[in-house]
Amino acid sequence: MLPITYCSYSPSAADGRLGSPCLSSGQCLDDHAVCRGDYCRCKDSYFLKQGQCRKRLSLGAACGMGDVCSDSLAQCRDGLCRCRVQYYQADNHCRLKGEVNGPCQDGGACLGDNAGCVRGKCQCLSDYFLKDGACEKTKRLGSVCGDGDLCRDENAVCQDQHCRCRGEFYEDDTGPRGHLETPCLTGSRCLDKNAFCLSGVCLCQGAFFEKNGICKPKIGLGQTCKSSDICADDNATCRNGRCMCRREFGLDSNRNRCVALGNTGGACRSDSTCLDSHAECNGGQCLCKTAYFKRNGLCVVKFGLNDACIGQDQCLNMNAECRQGACRCLTAFYERAGVCRTCVADDVCEDINAGCRQGRCECRRGYRVEDHKCVSTSGDGWTDAQCLPGGRCLVNHSVCVRALCRCKAGFYVYQGRCQPDVPCRDVISSCASVPQRSLGSRCSETSECRDLNAKCRDGVCQCETAFFETNGICAARGRYNTPCLEPDKACFDVNTRCKAGLCLCAENYFRKNDICG
Repeated sequence: MLPITYCSYSPSAADGRLGSPCLSSGQCLDDHAVCRGDYCRCKDSYFLKQGQCRKRLSLGAACGMGDVCSDSLAQCRDGLCRCRVQYYQADNHCRLKGEVNGPCQDGGACLGDNAGCVRGKCQCLSDYFLKDGACEKTKRLGSVCGDGDLCRDENAVCQDQHCRCRGEFYEDDTGPRGHLETPCLTGSRCLDKNAFCLSGVCLCQGAFFEKNGICKPKIGLGQTCKSSDICADDNATCRNGRCMCRREFGLDSNRNRCVALGNTGGACRSDSTCLDSHAECNGGQCLCKTAYFKRNGLCVVKFGLNDACIGQDQCLNMNAECRQGACRCLTAFYERAGVCRTCVADDVCEDINAGCRQGRCECRRGYRVEDHKCVSTSGDGWTDAQCLPGGRCLVNHSVCVRALCRCKAGFYVYQGRCQPDVPCRDVISSCASVPQRSLGSRCSETSECRDLNAKCRDGVCQCETAFFETNGICAARGRYNTPCLEPDKACFDVNTRCKAGLCLCAENYFRKNDICG
């Protein structure tokens, strides 16, 4: 005989979570859970979502994916708890709509757009007839009809696909012609000013619909309706008695029209409805995420420092701006490791005439900000540096000549300073005079060239590589992001151009390690 065994209750398995074993409701951790069938389950008026018991949503309440409505005949549609298609809301409950010719409750709804509850029975409205289970509008005399259609005039029948008078009757045409849905001559006027003659029949124009023989304006978004064909927006449908955008369209509140969901800048309901993976739904509109900007309808990543740009919203660094065609740090910041930072010492400021003041690079005393550079209030400059016409140069015994700082007569430049000329003294014999050649003149050695920054190359006095000729003298070429006066030849790098007074990368070239490549 086998020993008798029993199933024992294991406290370790009963952790109180939803779905775990229990002996009493007190063991269930969720306040809205009870012990039912030996397991912790949500109460009847609650549902399980993301491991918690949440209250079922009442009719008309906002809902999302996975939510459960309080009425079992309702479902989450278009973000709200609504009755299912064949039901209508009454006294906060979903009730079944009545079929045409079927029973209904007074004041209740009937299936179909053109039926109503009359004395406890769903019937077609006036000027409508039942066909294939739906209420259709009766046909006017002379209008197109088909098998089973009912003509509006009781003495007419559908004959040869048109409503015509019966054999013993004739059409009384003594009255005015041009009624809606009656024959007309192409080009002739219809009685209703909002109708026109199309294919021999008076019909309402596109922005109007026919009701009781009159063309009325189509219904705008959010207004009450009975059928989809009377909604003014082509992308709208009559849903729950109102003109609303179709499911694949969203409302553009600025223009009050239905637009396709998901386009960047267009309408959306959630992030998942935005087509671009780099866009998010913000305020009902698909907008590019923080690190992206919109270009040609797409969200593209913002540019880093020194990358080419054309708009202020295109630079990734929050302390940068699009300046002179590239993303650059704001005037008060300096660049380090690809980031615009506040300064901690003078030597980190990009401009040599700027200093660090309370974490910001500011122009030193005697200088002012001009075009994002620190310029002297008196136009000072170094020898061979470009200067403002009539300005004062920094080096003693130098003056601004033809936009360049040059030593005065009787002085020569040596190691960046103007030194006085020393008279030639006889050592062995007399000092021989060395001819001074201008730029472009024939020469045999560099000492013959008048300009100190020129050399004799190929038998001609030419500027050194780091200099260029301007106004008959050799001027220093500018490095990247340094001031310049003339285009094309004033900059040292062959891939740079003088733009807006600075040596910057030429078109289709970008800066990397201070080189345009």
